[in-house]
Amino acid sequence: MCRVSPVDMLDYATHQGILVRNCIWFLEPPPILRWRRILYTLYHAMWPPCVMVQGAPALPLWLREQPLLACLALLNLWGLSGIDRGLASLTWAMLWCYLGAFGFPLQWIKTCEDWWEASAEEVCQLQAALHSCWWDQPLPTSLPPVFHLSYHGAWQQYPIWGSGVPEEILIATDGSGLGAGGAAFAVWAFNCSRWYRIGWFAECLSRLPWSQMPAPPVAGLLSFHSELCALQAAGLWASAIIDHWAMHTGARPQRVTVAVDNAAALQIAAGHANPFDAVARWCRECWQSVQARCSTTFRHVYGHQGVFVNTIVDALAGAAVTGLSSRQGSWPVLSKQADLIGNVGPWLWLLPQATLRPSGPVFAIQTATPCVAADSTMRIEEAPASDSDRHSQQAPLPLHILTANVQSLKDARANPFNPSGHAARRQYLYQQFLDCKVDIACIQEARSRAGRWDTAGILTWRSGSQKGQYSCEVWIRPNVISPALALKDFRVLTSTPRCLVLTCIRQDFPITVCSAHGPHADRPDIEAEQFWRALREALGHISPNKCLVVGVDANADFLAADDHNMLVGSLLGRSEPTRNDTMLLETCLNLGLEAPATFDHLQKGPTWSWEHTSGKRKRLDHLLFRPGPWEHSQCSQAIDFDLANAQRDHMPLRACVSLRAPRPRPSAPKSRPCSAAEVEQHGSQLWSGIRTGRADTENSGSQVRHLLSRFDQWRQSLPKRPPLQVKQPYISPYTLQLLHQLRDHRAHLRYLRRQHEELIVRSVFTAWQRRPLDTNNRVHRRHSALHIAAVARHVEILARHAHTQAKADKVHHFTLLLDRATEAWHAYGKPADAIIHLRWASRRSAERRAVHAAGGYDIDAALEEQFRAQEGAQRVTEEQVQAAAVAWWQSTRPSCPAAMPTLVDAEFAVRRQAGRKASGPDGIPNEVWKLFPAYSGLWFWKLCTGIALVCKEPLEFKRALVCALYKKGPAALPENYRSIALLNGMAKVWHGHVRRTVGQTVLARYEPLQLGGRAGVPVGFAVSAFRSAVDLCRAEGRCYAALFVDIQAAYYEASRDLIFREDPTGTVPQASHLQHLAPLVQSLLASGALELLGVPDDEIALLHDCVAVSHWCLVGSPHIFLATRGSRPGDGLADVLFGALFSIALRHIKAVCRHEGWGNLSAGSHVGRVTEVLQLGWADDLAVLSDYDSAEELRANFPRVATVVLSTLRRLRFRVNLGAGKTEAMLAITGSGAVSVRGELLGGASTLPLPTGDELRLTPEYRYLGVVQTVRDNGRRDNELNAQRAQAAWAHARSMMTSSALPWALKRAWVAGRVLPAAYATLSTCLAVSGRATAPLQGFFERTARVLVGSWQYGHVLTRPALLGLLGLCAPEHAVLIARARLVTQLVAKAPSLVWELFDAAWNRGTEWCQLLADACRQVMAMISPCSSPDSRVPTILAIRHFHKPIAQACRYLSRWGTAQAALTDLWSDVAKPREKLVIGTPGVFRCHMCSASLPSCHALAAHIHRKHSVVNCLTKFTHGTVCLWCHVEMHSTDRLKYHLRTTPRSCLHGLRVTVGESYVYGTGTKRTGRRGHVGLPPTRMVGPRNATPAQRLASLEQRVCSEHELRQELYAAAAVYDVYEWPPAPPAASQADAAEGDPAPPATKDDASGAREGSISPATAAEPIASLLSFFTVVTHSQAIAADRDGLGVVSPLWQGLSQRNIAWRLPRDWHAYWRLWAALQTGQAWDYQHKPAFSCLRRAIGTVSNGPDKPLAGSEQGPPSALLDLVAATVTFRQVISCVQRQGLLWIPGNPSRCGIEFLRKLLPHAVFRLLSLRAGAVFVAAHPRCSADTWLPAISSLGGLQPHHVQSQAIRASLVYRTQAASS
Repeated sequence: MCRVSPVDMLDYATHQGILVRNCIWFLEPPPILRWRRILYTLYHAMWPPCVMVQGAPALPLWLREQPLLACLALLNLWGLSGIDRGLASLTWAMLWCYLGAFGFPLQWIKTCEDWWEASAEEVCQLQAALHSCWWDQPLPTSLPPVFHLSYHGAWQQYPIWGSGVPEEILIATDGSGLGAGGAAFAVWAFNCSRWYRIGWFAECLSRLPWSQMPAPPVAGLLSFHSELCALQAAGLWASAIIDHWAMHTGARPQRVTVAVDNAAALQIAAGHANPFDAVARWCRECWQSVQARCSTTFRHVYGHQGVFVNTIVDALAGAAVTGLSSRQGSWPVLSKQADLIGNVGPWLWLLPQATLRPSGPVFAIQTATPCVAADSTMRIEEAPASDSDRHSQQAPLPLHILTANVQSLKDARANPFNPSGHAARRQYLYQQFLDCKVDIACIQEARSRAGRWDTAGILTWRSGSQKGQYSCEVWIRPNVISPALALKDFRVLTSTPRCLVLTCIRQDFPITVCSAHGPHADRPDIEAEQFWRALREALGHISPNKCLVVGVDANADFLAADDHNMLVGSLLGRSEPTRNDTMLLETCLNLGLEAPATFDHLQKGPTWSWEHTSGKRKRLDHLLFRPGPWEHSQCSQAIDFDLANAQRDHMPLRACVSLRAPRPRPSAPKSRPCSAAEVEQHGSQLWSGIRTGRADTENSGSQVRHLLSRFDQWRQSLPKRPPLQVKQPYISPYTLQLLHQLRDHRAHLRYLRRQHEELIVRSVFTAWQRRPLDTNNRVHRRHSALHIAAVARHVEILARHAHTQAKADKVHHFTLLLDRATEAWHAYGKPADAIIHLRWASRRSAERRAVHAAGGYDIDAALEEQFRAQEGAQRVTEEQVQAAAVAWWQSTRPSCPAAMPTLVDAEFAVRRQAGRKASGPDGIPNEVWKLFPAYSGLWFWKLCTGIALVCKEPLEFKRALVCALYKKGPAALPENYRSIALLNGMAKVWHGHVRRTVGQTVLARYEPLQLGGRAGVPVGFAVSAFRSAVDLCRAEGRCYAALFVDIQAAYYEASRDLIFREDPTGTVPQASHLQHLAPLVQSLLASGALELLGVPDDEIALLHDCVAVSHWCLVGSPHIFLATRGSRPGDGLADVLFGALFSIALRHIKAVCRHEGWGNLSAGSHVGRVTEVLQLGWADDLAVLSDYDSAEELRANFPRVATVVLSTLRRLRFRVNLGAGKTEAMLAITGSGAVSVRGELLGGASTLPLPTGDELRLTPEYRYLGVVQTVRDNGRRDNELNAQRAQAAWAHARSMMTSSALPWALKRAWVAGRVLPAAYATLSTCLAVSGRATAPLQGFFERTARVLVGSWQYGHVLTRPALLGLLGLCAPEHAVLIARARLVTQLVAKAPSLVWELFDAAWNRGTEWCQLLADACRQVMAMISPCSSPDSRVPTILAIRHFHKPIAQACRYLSRWGTAQAALTDLWSDVAKPREKLVIGTPGVFRCHMCSASLPSCHALAAHIHRKHSVVNCLTKFTHGTVCLWCHVEMHSTDRLKYHLRTTPRSCLHGLRVTVGESYVYGTGTKRTGRRGHVGLPPTRMVGPRNATPAQRLASLEQRVCSEHELRQELYAAAAVYDVYEWPPAPPAASQADAAEGDPAPPATKDDASGAREGSISPATAAEPIASLLSFFTVVTHSQAIAADRDGLGVVSPLWQGLSQRNIAWRLPRDWHAYWRLWAALQTGQAWDYQHKPAFSCLRRAIGTVSNGPDKPLAGSEQGPPSALLDLVAATVTFRQVISCVQRQGLLWIPGNPSRCGIEFLRKLLPHAVFRLLSLRAGAVFVAAHPRCSADTWLPAISSLGGLQPHHVQSQAIRASLVYRTQAASS
């Protein structure tokens, strides 16, 4: 029983009346008051004071809790008689507004044909409960009394808002992270040009019933969460007050402005940032509710800057933490509604659109099946569909082209009878030109004057001669086409005596002709280089749309063809290549010119074009064509074209070709494109028109078309762009101002020159009229010339200044981009994230730009056919596409609730769109969605909801433009391109949302090791799983086989029938090796892949709709193709759908292998998968790993495993690529019988025949996902690959690195941001440990460092620590540690379950790779802050999991500063301690018998004798080249030759020692360098007889075998030895015994013994002073020394070997006081220790700015490292050397008093030194003196130098130098 108190209801009604009366007294007419009395009477009549009996008809909850609302509802439902209809409508409006206080969960039900409704009851409860928190108590209007009077005065200067609805509301919010946290906001109202105060709110976070705060609060996020809670409260209050005003007055504020001091919280509330947790998501949902009711504006106001609104709310938030509350009493309990916030909170914004039905409040949406618009066409502006014949080619135009060197065509003088001046020989050649029906002729060496003529029916252009030499001409027959050509139809592009280029501007004859004459072979090299460079530049600027032909007398021939024999054929010259030959071939390759005369099927007859008087003939003239529109039929000599020479020298050459030029393109109407800046500036107007415009949006198609029409109208209404468009993003405003000034000054200069020319013309005309010139005219002309000269000079200076400034802007911009890439690399260690900032700077981008520049290949038709075949597409018309769409839409499909987005999801989808991307067929850039998420998200919510309800996309989503993306190889081959689809921007948003919702359902059903496509799973996880499994196999000692499979065009060719539907055509193969496919075929007969995976039917229908009826056309082509398989390349669902079918294949392979007993026992036994093979899938790459007990088992079973894998993939219609490096197998064969099995499988061709007829390649190494995998992996091949990637990036900017005009900071940034990320991409899984394995990458890094630092400036004696310290970049040995530690933290934090189990098993068993990972973690964890846990620095899995975030932060820090700290630490120890040398061989003392040098081992002695004395190995003495001089076998290298002599003594070495003797010549040895060595080349027997010694010949004559005794006696007679490997004894001096008996080492003195170790000064008294004279030296910092050198005051450099023997008083610079803490940390030798992190702050400041972030470039001088860094490194080296000197004798002193840390540090270094602090006139001086250095010898001198007393002491200045030699090096 529920009792309802009438008093409570009356109080409630009275309270409501009071609120109404207070709010609308002046806004509503008096009848409203009478209507309220009737309403109250009816209210009491309906609910009398009685007890409601149980069993009575139950009222809905929203009616039982709100009886006043029930009255309003009944009045409207029953109707009103005799009451004003206006009042009734007002009542309905009040009811509708009050329904705004309720909401509903969206459970959609189809009510009629096109309408869907969702109940609103539960969300109504939530909204009513939230409103009740604010309606029962108004906001306080007076500040708390505890506030200062100034706050009260400022607050009360605004009057209290009394009644009515204001025009605008201003809300300021703030939060406090102190204590338990607090939130506050204050509200002001603006009305009639005046501000009012409404009230304030303040509350502790723990008391807020709606905050969604986690319990307990997250550490570090409390302050941010308090900001979000303040915004939540402000949004809820704004919604409540707006609904309250709307219910009682029917009016709302025009705008709500929010002022927030936290930019991140503001962006979340405004919808411009992604809400990352429940608090942020609820904050955004609150403000979505406000934005659905009123227009909102968010403003960021900097806090604590004295802004009034922020000061007030900041004080309120701080007071809320102490217990201040704006509410009297407790908040209403929202226990029931707390759960509703997460479930139905996202739908609060829909309440204003609610509709009341008899069953309750609902939300209705109209969505029907999309329809085809009447004007629906492909929106391709580049190629209108109406012009279907636009790209068809013209009919072939046959052309006869000729080139000839005529040697001379000197013309005669012009006269009335010969006005053109053509001599007889030219006229004769003209007649030959016409008789031979030549169309185009290229003439060289005409030696004629420049000009152009139209005579004798021939158009002629002449370049003119130079000193009577050269001159090129082009002759063209005008009637080659109709209408005839004329001179005005051509433009001369280049005209020099050696080159003439002209082009036709008529579209029906798009040809460009070049005639050129190359230098002779005897001309200087510089002349030839200039000619060929100028020719390449002239031809390179020609448009790719032109048909280019070049006739050149190159004085060179083709002696080699290109790699693919496409440009140059097989008819090549036979002479030695010369300079001109090389340049001719290089020009053809660079420009892509083909020489048809070099192809044997085209050339007819002889090929020569030049004949010497001796009869020698060569081909020096050539006709070259740019491939594409030319079809060659024949090339030959033009014997019938008589040059009229007395003696034939040059022979003309002809080519008969057909020109297939494209038809002239009609001008297409161009729409005005819009830029991202224009969208950002004017995009709000577009969305305003979309929201206010009325359109027929009953389905998604009409909604899309409405937006497209609005976008077209908006785009055409954009303002005109300014004439000066700045295309370079790096131009600064100052440079732009200079350019504007330069433009104006140049215009003014042109005006002055025109005026001056007019003045001169007037003067000349006056003189011609013989009239006297005015004196002022002469003065005016002079002043005008001077004025022009002054303005021209100013323009020149201004142009130079603008150019310099623009260059500086470009350098600055480039450096910023590189710094951002570097920051991304340091932060995450992912090369893709770093290089994405420099995508334009990659090698692939450079190749694509080169292809674009050299484009023009007519391969569009071939590309179109290639792309069509990939997708099995059908060529259709637009009508057929529409018919297919209508047929597809006829079917009925269920709605898909999983794909229905919330408004937050829609906003997230539009924010994810990348900016500055190419638009699709709709022409709408992504910025339209991305920059306006609140508007576009609401529009997309309705669109996506409508699509999800009917599972039918509009036709506009299914269209795409396909572009050809260049991959690699020759650009003229279509197979070197792949397709990429440009979808509509709306389709990309929708498909991205489907991937994040429905796609996750498919991804969740993937196989455990099918890692491709999963969010947050990097490619390193797949490599880690493979590495862990392989290491476990090696640890178990089992044989294993890795099958790597590459699927070709996987996404394009995936079968849609197998994915979405059953396969009715499937049949079970009859072959025995394919019987395993029977279960797979049976399953596919009934279900598709998605159904087999368990995906719901509604989601399958939605996914199917996303790819159905997809069609595309190639850019520039009108042909439309309807795809029948696969997904469009570039579609976000392509990999998901492919992965579904791929997962079916993996399931079947796993089942078959389990049934057959094949698996991976080594790894599977540790993860519970003993009978399963490990299948690692990443995208379309598959690695199948299986192991075996023995080699015999591998040989027997692995072919069957490979057969199962390949046949399964092919049964699912995948195309397996069996090419080299694609699908291969790697076998690790160990154990008994391994030798025979390896010989059988890996010998010969190394291929494995399979029953399917395939030949599977067996490879010793495979590049799996970019990482080289080998059977016996030592990491060297991986490092070689890394070095190759780094070298490619380095070579891309080699000219920049060697340029002296670019600053050092830019060069360093390029290496840090582009080169090193490419070099360190795969270090995390690398096993390289030894020096040989790491040598490739280490060598590259050191070469790069020396080039970058400029070690030549220091005499190339910079040690590696000094080099790394100056460079400040991460070295390979440190990068590999950081990469491994990062990988472990990623695996621990987010690895998939099976990947983690494999890694955990390998970690627990201490495999080789995991030991390296553990060691890396141990070193990196030293940088973690010490904590109470004892395991914080122990690399266990639990510790790494607990501290993975601090480890990631430590990796980021070490990636940037770790190498610099380690290098400086190594530098500290390297200066003082002798460098240790590694000794190869047994250590000892070995003396050279030639120079008596002492060597540490026998190996070192042999190397010394060979290098210093040119004495070679005994076997080497009998070699000369690589051919054995005895048996005449070519060994290809001297190493193999010496091995041959060592292993075949009797047959070769015996004869060489007896007969041939020593024959070695220095320099004839070979060195193996990469692939140029002898790998794979067998020994080859040369032509010639076999040799024999005299004893062997004698025995042969006697017909017997030469005995061993005879051979020994013969050898003894020739070499005095009996064995071929016995050599004459070495001199006695070389023996070790003599070395031991050599001169004894001098006895060590006491001082030497004490100085050998650091800080061990022997105690001595002052009674033993040093007798030597004390010298004084003043150390000058490196920067001061450089400045002195610049001023001409040289400062000497120290020679420490000599200075260490002298008694010196060292004066150190005062600036070195800043280094005490750093040097103390270096003394500990622990570079990577958290406690020393503050000590290295000066090093970080010296390298670059730490706190400025990536928006400022690194510090650095123009041509070297930063001066601060040079000072630091030089100071460290010099101070270390000074300390070593003071340890022996002397003293050091420094102005100023060292810090406490400095005193302790110096005491450790000099434990027995005497420390004194002197107070001099110039200040305090600190002295540290050797115990034997008497104060009487240095105190007066230091006092004099310090200015205390006059004393003449000479102190020599010496520079702090960073160059030093270690003791080992100096010895």
